Amino acid sequence: MKKRTEEQKQKKQDRRRLEHMERDSEERQDTASDTEIDDVDIETIDLFAEDEQAEDRLESGESFSEELPKRSARAYFRERQERLRGMTFEERIRHHRRMVFLRTFGVAFGLLVVVGGYFLIRDRIAYTDYRVLSTEDRSAGTAIQYEEFDGKILRYSKDGASYYEKQDHNIWNETYEMQNPILDVCGKYAVIAEQDAEQVCLFNIEGLVLQMETTLPIRSVQVSEKGTMVLLLQDEQVYHLQYIDAEGELIAEGKLPFDHNGYPMGFSLSDDGFKLVISYLKAEEGRMLSSVLFYNFSSIGASEPDNVVVSDEYDGMVIPTSYYANSNTAVLFGDSKLLIYKGSQRPQLEAEIVPETEMQSVFYDDQYIGYIMESPNDEYRYRMEVFNLSGHRVFSEDFDFSYEHVKLQDGHIVLFNESEWCIYSVRGHLRLKPCKFSATVTDIVPLSSRKYILVGANKTETVRLK
Repeated sequence: MKKRTEEQKQKKQDRRRLEHMERDSEERQDTASDTEIDDVDIETIDLFAEDEQAEDRLESGESFSEELPKRSARAYFRERQERLRGMTFEERIRHHRRMVFLRTFGVAFGLLVVVGGYFLIRDRIAYTDYRVLSTEDRSAGTAIQYEEFDGKILRYSKDGASYYEKQDHNIWNETYEMQNPILDVCGKYAVIAEQDAEQVCLFNIEGLVLQMETTLPIRSVQVSEKGTMVLLLQDEQVYHLQYIDAEGELIAEGKLPFDHNGYPMGFSLSDDGFKLVISYLKAEEGRMLSSVLFYNFSSIGASEPDNVVVSDEYDGMVIPTSYYANSNTAVLFGDSKLLIYKGSQRPQLEAEIVPETEMQSVFYDDQYIGYIMESPNDEYRYRMEVFNLSGHRVFSEDFDFSYEHVKLQDGHIVLFNESEWCIYSVRGHLRLKPCKFSATVTDIVPLSSRKYILVGANKTETVRLK
Protein backbone atom coordinates (compact mmCIF):
# COMPACT_ATOMS: atom_id res chain seq x y z
CA MET A 1 0.00 0.00 0.00
CA LYS A 2 2.79 2.40 0.87
CA LYS A 3 4.61 1.60 -2.39
CA ARG A 4 1.46 2.29 -4.41
CA THR A 5 1.02 5.67 -2.66
CA GLU A 6 4.61 6.64 -3.51
CA GLU A 7 3.99 5.63 -7.13
CA GLN A 8 0.88 7.81 -7.25
CA LYS A 9 2.79 10.80 -5.86
CA GLN A 10 5.52 10.24 -8.43
CA LYS A 11 2.94 10.12 -11.24
CA LYS A 12 1.44 13.44 -10.06
CA GLN A 13 4.86 15.09 -10.04
CA ASP A 14 5.60 13.70 -13.51
CA ARG A 15 2.27 14.95 -14.80
CA ARG A 16 3.00 18.50 -13.49
CA ARG A 17 6.38 18.50 -15.20
CA LEU A 18 4.74 17.31 -18.39
CA GLU A 19 2.19 20.14 -18.26
CA HIS A 20 5.07 22.58 -17.76
CA MET A 21 6.83 21.19 -20.86
CA GLU A 22 3.59 21.46 -22.84
CA ARG A 23 3.20 25.15 -21.92
CA ASP A 24 6.78 25.84 -23.03
CA SER A 25 6.24 24.00 -26.29
CA GLU A 26 3.04 25.96 -26.93
CA GLU A 27 4.87 29.26 -26.44
CA ARG A 28 7.57 28.21 -28.88
CA GLN A 29 4.97 26.98 -31.31
CA ASP A 30 3.20 30.39 -31.22
CA THR A 31 6.41 32.23 -32.19
CA ALA A 32 6.82 29.95 -35.21
CA SER A 33 3.17 29.96 -36.35
CA ASP A 34 3.67 32.78 -38.90
CA THR A 35 6.46 30.94 -40.76
CA GLU A 36 6.38 27.95 -43.11
CA ILE A 37 6.71 24.48 -41.59
CA ASP A 38 9.96 23.98 -43.49
CA ASP A 39 11.51 26.88 -41.59
CA VAL A 40 10.65 25.55 -38.12
CA ASP A 41 13.70 25.13 -35.97
CA ILE A 42 14.82 21.50 -35.70
CA GLU A 43 15.12 21.94 -31.92
CA THR A 44 11.39 22.67 -31.71
CA ILE A 45 10.56 19.51 -33.69
CA ASP A 46 12.79 17.53 -31.35
CA LEU A 47 10.98 19.09 -28.40
CA PHE A 48 7.61 17.97 -29.77
CA ALA A 49 8.97 14.47 -30.26
CA GLU A 50 10.31 14.46 -26.72
CA ASP A 51 6.89 15.57 -25.45
CA GLU A 52 5.15 12.68 -27.23
CA GLN A 53 7.70 10.20 -25.91
CA ALA A 54 7.29 11.61 -22.40
CA GLU A 55 3.52 11.28 -22.61
CA ASP A 56 3.81 7.66 -23.73
CA ARG A 57 6.18 6.92 -20.87
CA LEU A 58 3.86 8.60 -18.36
CA GLU A 59 0.85 6.57 -19.52
CA SER A 60 2.88 3.40 -19.14
CA GLY A 61 3.71 4.32 -15.54
CA GLU A 62 7.36 4.90 -16.24
CA SER A 63 9.16 7.62 -14.22
CA PHE A 64 11.42 10.20 -15.83
CA SER A 65 11.79 12.84 -13.11
CA GLU A 66 15.57 12.73 -13.19
CA GLU A 67 15.70 13.28 -16.96
CA LEU A 68 13.73 16.58 -16.98
CA PRO A 69 15.98 19.61 -17.42
CA LYS A 70 15.87 22.30 -14.75
CA ARG A 71 14.89 25.78 -15.95
CA SER A 72 17.57 28.29 -14.95
CA ALA A 73 17.21 32.08 -14.63
CA ARG A 74 19.46 32.47 -17.69
CA ALA A 75 17.12 30.25 -19.73
CA TYR A 76 14.11 32.28 -18.57
CA PHE A 77 15.62 35.59 -19.67
CA ARG A 78 16.77 34.03 -22.98
CA GLU A 79 13.21 32.88 -23.71
CA ARG A 80 11.91 36.30 -22.70
CA GLN A 81 14.22 37.97 -25.20
CA GLU A 82 13.09 35.54 -27.89
CA ARG A 83 9.45 36.41 -27.21
CA LEU A 84 10.24 40.14 -27.43
CA ARG A 85 11.99 39.64 -30.77
CA GLY A 86 8.86 38.00 -32.13
CA MET A 87 6.69 41.02 -31.15
CA THR A 88 5.79 43.88 -33.46
CA PHE A 89 6.72 47.46 -32.50
CA GLU A 90 3.20 48.19 -31.22
CA GLU A 91 3.19 45.02 -29.14
CA ARG A 92 6.52 45.97 -27.55
CA ILE A 93 5.14 49.43 -26.65
CA ARG A 94 2.08 47.87 -25.00
CA HIS A 95 4.28 45.38 -23.17
CA HIS A 96 6.57 48.17 -21.91
CA ARG A 97 3.66 50.25 -20.69
CA ARG A 98 2.18 47.27 -18.91
CA MET A 99 5.48 46.54 -17.15
CA VAL A 100 5.90 50.21 -16.13
CA PHE A 101 2.38 50.24 -14.70
CA LEU A 102 2.95 47.01 -12.76
CA ARG A 103 6.27 48.24 -11.34
CA THR A 104 4.75 51.61 -10.35
CA PHE A 105 1.75 49.94 -8.78
CA GLY A 106 4.00 47.55 -6.88
CA VAL A 107 6.17 50.35 -5.48
CA ALA A 108 3.13 52.46 -4.53
CA PHE A 109 1.44 49.51 -2.85
CA GLY A 110 4.61 48.71 -0.94
CA LEU A 111 4.93 52.29 0.29
CA LEU A 112 1.27 52.31 1.29
CA VAL A 113 1.75 49.16 3.35
CA VAL A 114 4.87 50.57 5.05
CA VAL A 115 3.29 53.96 5.85
CA GLY A 116 0.01 52.40 6.96
CA GLY A 117 1.88 49.97 9.18
CA TYR A 118 3.87 52.82 10.72
CA PHE A 119 0.77 54.82 11.64
CA LEU A 120 -1.02 51.73 12.89
CA ILE A 121 1.87 50.83 15.18
CA ARG A 122 2.38 54.44 16.28
CA ASP A 123 -1.28 54.80 17.20
CA ARG A 124 -1.09 51.75 19.47
CA ILE A 125 2.02 52.79 21.42
CA ALA A 126 1.13 53.63 25.03
CA TYR A 127 3.45 56.11 26.76
CA THR A 128 3.84 56.31 30.53
CA ASP A 129 5.73 59.57 31.14
CA TYR A 130 7.14 62.68 29.50
CA ARG A 131 10.51 64.37 29.04
CA VAL A 132 10.98 68.14 29.47
CA LEU A 133 12.53 69.71 26.36
CA SER A 134 12.59 73.33 27.57
CA THR A 135 11.34 75.46 30.44
CA GLU A 136 10.29 79.12 30.49
CA ASP A 137 10.02 80.75 33.92
CA ARG A 138 7.80 83.77 34.43
CA SER A 139 6.59 85.89 37.33
CA ALA A 140 3.49 84.80 39.18
CA GLY A 141 0.27 86.33 37.93
CA THR A 142 1.52 86.95 34.37
CA ALA A 143 -1.36 85.78 32.15
CA ILE A 144 0.34 84.30 29.10
CA GLN A 145 -1.60 82.05 26.77
CA TYR A 146 -0.40 79.76 23.97
CA GLU A 147 -1.90 78.46 20.74
CA GLU A 148 -0.61 76.23 17.96
CA PHE A 149 -0.42 78.37 14.79
CA ASP A 150 0.55 76.86 11.43
CA GLY A 151 2.81 74.26 13.08
CA LYS A 152 4.53 76.74 15.40
CA ILE A 153 3.65 78.54 18.65
CA LEU A 154 1.71 81.78 19.11
CA ARG A 155 2.15 83.31 22.56
CA TYR A 156 -0.06 86.22 23.58
CA SER A 157 -0.90 88.25 26.68
CA LYS A 158 -2.18 91.70 27.67
CA ASP A 159 1.03 93.34 26.45
CA GLY A 160 1.56 91.75 23.04
CA ALA A 161 2.06 88.62 20.99
CA SER A 162 5.03 86.66 19.67
CA TYR A 163 5.36 83.86 17.17
CA TYR A 164 8.19 81.39 17.53
CA GLU A 165 9.39 77.95 16.56
CA LYS A 166 11.71 77.36 19.49
CA GLN A 167 12.08 79.15 22.78
CA ASP A 168 15.11 81.14 21.59
CA HIS A 169 13.96 81.68 17.99
CA ASN A 170 11.27 84.37 17.61
CA ILE A 171 9.84 84.79 14.11
CA TRP A 172 8.09 88.02 15.05
CA ASN A 173 7.13 89.99 18.13
CA GLU A 174 4.37 92.64 18.30
CA THR A 175 3.19 94.85 21.18
CA TYR A 176 -0.27 96.15 22.10
CA GLU A 177 -2.24 96.83 25.28
CA MET A 178 -5.42 94.85 25.93
CA GLN A 179 -7.10 94.08 29.23
CA ASN A 180 -8.90 90.95 28.04
CA PRO A 181 -7.48 89.60 24.76
CA ILE A 182 -9.43 86.94 22.85
CA LEU A 183 -7.99 84.89 19.98
CA ASP A 184 -9.15 83.06 16.87
CA VAL A 185 -6.89 81.19 14.42
CA CYS A 186 -7.60 79.86 10.94
CA GLY A 187 -4.93 78.65 8.51
CA LYS A 188 -2.16 81.27 8.28
CA TYR A 189 -4.16 84.06 9.96
CA ALA A 190 -4.77 84.88 13.62
CA VAL A 191 -6.85 87.70 15.10
CA ILE A 192 -6.52 89.05 18.65
CA ALA A 193 -9.23 91.42 19.88
CA GLU A 194 -9.96 93.13 23.18
CA GLN A 195 -13.22 91.76 24.50
CA ASP A 196 -15.64 94.47 25.75
CA ALA A 197 -13.39 97.10 24.13
CA GLU A 198 -12.62 98.31 20.60
CA GLN A 199 -9.13 97.14 19.58
CA VAL A 200 -8.43 94.50 16.89
CA CYS A 201 -5.07 93.13 15.65
CA LEU A 202 -4.83 90.83 12.62
CA PHE A 203 -1.68 88.74 12.15
CA ASN A 204 -0.34 86.23 9.68
CA ILE A 205 2.75 84.03 9.92
CA GLU A 206 4.94 86.99 8.87
CA GLY A 207 3.67 89.45 11.51
CA LEU A 208 1.12 92.22 11.99
CA VAL A 209 -1.22 92.72 9.03
CA LEU A 210 -3.82 95.15 10.41
CA GLN A 211 -4.49 97.09 13.60
CA MET A 212 -7.82 98.88 13.90
CA GLU A 213 -10.48 100.12 16.33
CA THR A 214 -14.20 99.55 16.19
CA THR A 215 -16.96 102.00 17.11
CA LEU A 216 -18.62 99.59 19.56
CA PRO A 217 -17.38 97.10 22.18
CA ILE A 218 -16.35 93.71 20.77
CA ARG A 219 -18.19 90.66 22.00
CA SER A 220 -16.58 88.03 19.76
CA VAL A 221 -14.44 87.76 16.63
CA GLN A 222 -13.76 85.13 13.97
CA VAL A 223 -11.19 84.99 11.15
CA SER A 224 -11.07 82.94 7.94
CA GLU A 225 -8.11 81.41 6.11
CA LYS A 226 -8.26 84.42 3.73
CA GLY A 227 -7.91 86.95 6.56
CA THR A 228 -11.52 88.18 6.39
CA MET A 229 -13.06 88.79 9.82
CA VAL A 230 -16.51 88.85 11.33
CA LEU A 231 -16.91 91.02 14.45
CA LEU A 232 -19.83 90.68 16.83
CA LEU A 233 -20.31 94.07 18.48
CA GLN A 234 -22.67 94.93 21.34
CA ASP A 235 -24.69 98.12 21.81
CA GLU A 236 -27.14 97.89 24.71
CA GLN A 237 -30.06 95.81 23.40
CA VAL A 238 -28.72 95.37 19.88
CA TYR A 239 -25.86 93.28 18.49
CA HIS A 240 -24.08 94.35 15.30
CA LEU A 241 -22.31 92.15 12.77
CA GLN A 242 -19.44 93.56 10.74
CA TYR A 243 -17.81 91.67 7.88
CA ILE A 244 -14.30 93.10 7.23
CA ASP A 245 -11.56 92.12 4.79
CA ALA A 246 -7.83 91.78 5.56
CA GLU A 247 -7.26 95.45 4.59
CA GLY A 248 -9.82 96.69 7.13
CA GLU A 249 -12.50 97.54 4.57
CA LEU A 250 -16.12 97.01 5.65
CA ILE A 251 -17.80 94.55 3.27
CA ALA A 252 -21.17 94.11 5.00
CA GLU A 253 -22.90 94.87 8.29
CA GLY A 254 -26.22 94.28 9.99
CA LYS A 255 -28.13 94.50 13.27
CA LEU A 256 -29.25 91.63 15.47
CA PRO A 257 -31.95 92.96 17.84
CA PHE A 258 -32.60 90.85 20.95
CA ASP A 259 -36.39 90.91 20.52
CA HIS A 260 -36.13 89.39 17.04
CA ASN A 261 -33.75 86.39 17.19
CA GLY A 262 -32.79 86.34 20.86
CA TYR A 263 -29.42 86.28 22.57
CA PRO A 264 -26.51 85.07 20.36
CA MET A 265 -24.78 82.01 21.82
CA GLY A 266 -22.60 80.03 19.38
CA PHE A 267 -20.74 81.95 16.68
CA SER A 268 -18.48 80.51 13.96
CA LEU A 269 -17.11 81.54 10.53
CA SER A 270 -16.35 79.04 7.76
CA ASP A 271 -12.77 78.59 6.55
CA ASP A 272 -13.52 80.24 3.20
CA GLY A 273 -14.89 83.31 4.98
CA PHE A 274 -18.24 83.36 3.17
CA LYS A 275 -20.55 81.57 5.62
CA LEU A 276 -21.36 82.33 9.25
CA VAL A 277 -23.50 80.35 11.69
CA ILE A 278 -24.99 81.81 14.87
CA SER A 279 -27.19 80.04 17.40
CA TYR A 280 -29.63 82.24 19.34
CA LEU A 281 -31.58 81.63 22.54
CA LYS A 282 -34.82 83.27 23.64
CA ALA A 283 -37.73 82.57 25.95
CA GLU A 284 -41.12 82.28 24.30
CA GLU A 285 -44.34 81.55 26.19
CA GLY A 286 -42.45 80.13 29.15
CA ARG A 287 -40.19 77.77 27.17
CA MET A 288 -36.68 77.98 25.76
CA LEU A 289 -36.38 78.28 21.99
CA SER A 290 -33.13 78.10 20.01
CA SER A 291 -32.74 79.47 16.49
CA VAL A 292 -29.93 78.53 14.09
CA LEU A 293 -29.19 81.08 11.36
CA PHE A 294 -26.72 80.66 8.50
CA TYR A 295 -25.45 83.84 6.85
CA ASN A 296 -23.86 83.88 3.40
CA PHE A 297 -21.69 86.88 2.44
CA SER A 298 -21.15 85.78 -1.17
CA SER A 299 -23.37 86.71 -4.11
CA ILE A 300 -25.73 83.87 -3.09
CA GLY A 301 -26.66 85.60 0.16
CA ALA A 302 -26.56 89.17 -1.16
CA SER A 303 -30.12 88.84 -2.48
CA GLU A 304 -31.47 87.49 0.84
CA PRO A 305 -32.69 89.68 3.74
CA ASP A 306 -29.75 90.26 6.12
CA ASN A 307 -27.77 87.64 4.11
CA VAL A 308 -29.66 84.85 5.93
CA VAL A 309 -29.90 81.74 3.71
CA VAL A 310 -31.05 79.15 6.31
CA SER A 311 -33.11 79.55 9.49
CA ASP A 312 -34.11 76.61 11.74
CA GLU A 313 -35.70 76.47 15.19
CA TYR A 314 -35.30 73.91 17.99
CA ASP A 315 -37.86 73.94 20.77
CA GLY A 316 -36.71 73.22 24.33
CA MET A 317 -33.00 73.03 23.48
CA VAL A 318 -30.07 75.32 24.26
CA ILE A 319 -27.23 75.47 21.70
CA PRO A 320 -24.27 77.17 23.41
CA THR A 321 -21.55 76.15 20.92
CA SER A 322 -21.35 76.38 17.14
CA TYR A 323 -18.36 75.32 15.10
CA TYR A 324 -17.45 75.39 11.40
CA ALA A 325 -15.12 72.43 10.91
CA ASN A 326 -14.33 73.43 7.31
CA SER A 327 -15.88 75.44 4.50
CA ASN A 328 -18.87 73.10 4.08
CA THR A 329 -19.52 71.47 7.48
CA ALA A 330 -20.90 73.12 10.62
CA VAL A 331 -21.57 71.39 13.95
CA LEU A 332 -23.89 72.75 16.64
CA PHE A 333 -23.56 71.36 20.16
CA GLY A 334 -26.90 71.46 21.95
CA ASP A 335 -27.55 70.47 25.53
CA SER A 336 -29.41 67.33 24.40
CA LYS A 337 -27.99 66.50 20.94
CA LEU A 338 -25.45 67.40 18.26
CA LEU A 339 -26.52 68.79 14.88
CA ILE A 340 -24.39 68.42 11.73
CA TYR A 341 -25.12 70.76 8.82
CA LYS A 342 -23.51 70.43 5.39
CA GLY A 343 -23.63 72.52 2.22
CA SER A 344 -21.44 74.84 0.18
CA GLN A 345 -24.01 77.68 -0.05
CA ARG A 346 -27.21 76.81 1.84
CA PRO A 347 -26.30 74.28 4.55
CA GLN A 348 -28.90 71.66 5.44
CA LEU A 349 -29.21 69.36 8.44
CA GLU A 350 -27.54 66.06 7.57
CA ALA A 351 -27.24 64.20 10.89
CA GLU A 352 -28.30 64.32 14.53
CA ILE A 353 -26.42 62.62 17.37
CA VAL A 354 -28.36 61.97 20.59
CA PRO A 355 -26.33 60.87 23.67
CA GLU A 356 -27.76 58.27 26.04
CA THR A 357 -27.16 60.42 29.12
CA GLU A 358 -26.39 64.06 29.93
CA MET A 359 -23.28 65.49 28.27
CA GLN A 360 -20.55 66.82 30.57
CA SER A 361 -18.10 68.19 27.97
CA VAL A 362 -17.72 68.52 24.20
CA PHE A 363 -14.58 68.61 22.01
CA TYR A 364 -13.84 68.92 18.30
CA ASP A 365 -11.28 69.59 15.58
CA ASP A 366 -11.46 69.78 11.77
CA GLN A 367 -12.06 66.00 11.38
CA TYR A 368 -13.81 64.68 14.49
CA ILE A 369 -16.36 65.71 17.12
CA GLY A 370 -17.10 64.14 20.47
CA TYR A 371 -18.48 64.45 23.95
CA ILE A 372 -18.08 63.03 27.44
CA MET A 373 -21.24 61.97 29.23
CA GLU A 374 -22.18 60.10 32.37
CA SER A 375 -21.51 56.42 31.75
CA PRO A 376 -24.62 54.23 31.57
CA ASN A 377 -22.36 51.48 32.90
CA ASP A 378 -22.41 51.58 36.71
CA GLU A 379 -18.81 50.34 36.86
CA TYR A 380 -17.46 53.56 35.31
CA ARG A 381 -17.93 57.26 35.90
CA TYR A 382 -17.71 58.61 32.33
CA ARG A 383 -18.16 57.51 28.74
CA MET A 384 -16.37 59.23 25.85
CA GLU A 385 -17.77 58.97 22.31
CA VAL A 386 -16.15 60.23 19.10
CA PHE A 387 -17.77 60.70 15.67
CA ASN A 388 -16.62 61.72 12.22
CA LEU A 389 -18.16 64.72 10.46
CA SER A 390 -20.82 62.51 8.85
CA GLY A 391 -22.14 61.52 12.28
CA HIS A 392 -20.77 57.96 12.29
CA ARG A 393 -19.38 56.75 15.61
CA VAL A 394 -15.63 56.14 15.57
CA PHE A 395 -15.27 54.79 19.08
CA SER A 396 -16.84 54.70 22.53
CA GLU A 397 -14.86 54.26 25.75
CA ASP A 398 -15.77 54.12 29.45
CA PHE A 399 -13.25 55.54 31.94
CA ASP A 400 -12.84 56.81 35.50
CA PHE A 401 -10.12 59.45 35.06
CA SER A 402 -11.08 62.56 37.04
CA TYR A 403 -10.67 65.20 34.33
CA GLU A 404 -11.47 68.93 34.41
CA HIS A 405 -10.58 69.87 30.82
CA VAL A 406 -10.61 68.07 27.47
CA LYS A 407 -9.04 69.00 24.12
CA LEU A 408 -9.00 67.33 20.70
CA GLN A 409 -6.33 68.10 18.13
CA ASP A 410 -4.81 66.11 15.27
CA GLY A 411 -6.63 62.95 16.28
CA HIS A 412 -5.58 62.98 19.96
CA ILE A 413 -7.84 63.62 22.95
CA VAL A 414 -6.12 65.20 25.96
CA LEU A 415 -7.82 64.86 29.36
CA PHE A 416 -6.30 66.71 32.30
CA ASN A 417 -6.74 68.37 35.66
CA GLU A 418 -4.22 70.48 37.55
CA SER A 419 -2.17 67.51 38.74
CA GLU A 420 -2.28 64.76 36.05
CA TRP A 421 -3.23 63.98 32.49
CA CYS A 422 -3.87 61.17 30.01
CA ILE A 423 -4.30 60.96 26.23
CA TYR A 424 -6.47 58.84 23.94
CA SER A 425 -6.38 58.53 20.17
CA VAL A 426 -9.62 58.98 18.23
CA ARG A 427 -9.51 55.21 17.61
CA GLY A 428 -9.83 54.52 21.32
CA HIS A 429 -6.21 53.59 22.08
CA LEU A 430 -4.72 54.91 25.32
CA ARG A 431 -1.73 56.96 24.10
CA LEU A 432 -0.60 58.23 27.51
CA LYS A 433 -1.49 56.39 30.67
CA PRO A 434 -2.55 58.65 33.60
CA CYS A 435 0.60 60.57 34.47
CA LYS A 436 1.40 63.09 37.22
CA PHE A 437 2.67 66.62 36.49
CA SER A 438 5.80 67.89 38.22
CA ALA A 439 3.95 71.13 39.07
CA THR A 440 0.43 72.53 38.85
CA VAL A 441 -0.81 72.89 35.26
CA THR A 442 -3.61 75.20 34.14
CA ASP A 443 -3.59 74.53 30.40
CA ILE A 444 -2.14 72.16 27.78
CA VAL A 445 -1.40 73.11 24.17
CA PRO A 446 -0.92 70.17 21.77
CA LEU A 447 1.83 70.76 19.21
CA SER A 448 2.05 67.25 17.68
CA SER A 449 1.16 63.67 18.57
CA ARG A 450 4.00 63.54 21.12
CA LYS A 451 4.90 67.19 21.79
CA TYR A 452 2.94 69.43 24.16
CA ILE A 453 3.17 72.70 26.08
CA LEU A 454 2.29 72.49 29.77
CA VAL A 455 1.22 75.90 31.07
CA GLY A 456 1.62 76.41 34.81
CA ALA A 457 1.28 79.30 37.22
CA ASN A 458 5.00 80.15 37.33
CA LYS A 459 6.51 78.32 34.38
CA THR A 460 5.79 76.82 30.96
CA GLU A 461 7.30 73.52 29.87
CA THR A 462 7.60 72.07 26.39
CA VAL A 463 7.52 68.29 26.80
CA ARG A 464 7.68 65.13 24.73
CA LEU A 465 6.00 61.83 25.58
CA LYS A 466 8.21 58.86 26.35
